[in-house]
Amino acid sequence: MEDETAGADDTSTVETAEEEIELDLGEEAEEIDWKAKAEKAEEVAKNQRIRAEKAEKAAKEAKPAETAALPTADLYALVKAGVPEEDIEEVSDYAAFKKISIAEALKAPTVKTLLAERKEARDVAEATNTSRARRQTTSASPEALLEQASKGQLPDTAEGTMRLAEARMERRKAASKH
Repeated sequence: MEDETAGADDTSTVETAEEEIELDLGEEAEEIDWKAKAEKAEEVAKNQRIRAEKAEKAAKEAKPAETAALPTADLYALVKAGVPEEDIEEVSDYAAFKKISIAEALKAPTVKTLLAERKEARDVAEATNTSRARRQTTSASPEALLEQASKGQLPDTAEGTMRLAEARMERRKAASKH
C-alpha cells in the first residue's frame, strides 16, 4: 500500500510541478509581450519624430519659394487694377487658396469687396485729422463777412463779431465819401 500512496504522491507532485512551470512560462510570456509592446511604442515614437523633423525641413524650404516674385502677367493685372501694395498679399493668398490666377481673383466678388472696404478705410484714415493741433481758422475778408451776415450766418466768436462790426463801419465810411 505504501507503494500505491507513494506513487500517487509522485503523480500529484509531478502535476503541480507542471502547473508551476506553465505559470512561470505564462508570466514570462506576459513579460515578453509587455517588452515587445514597449519596444514597438518606442519605434513608433521614433518614426513620428523623424516624420515631424522631415515636415519641418520641408516647411522651411517651402517658405522661400512662397515669397518668390509674382509672374509678370500677375503683376500686370495687379497694376492695371490699381491694387495698393498693402493688398497684394491678400489677393495672392486668395488666388492661391482658390487655385486660380491673380487676374481671375481680381474679378471675384469677394476680392472686389475686400479691396473696396480697405480703400474706404484708407480714405477715412487719410481724411481724419489725427494730430492734436488745432485747425487755424482762416480770417475771412471784410466783404465775405458782410456777405455771410446778409445771408444770416453770423460769427460764433466775439472776435468774429468785432470784425463784422468793423467791416460794417468801413463800408459806411466808404459809402459816405461817395
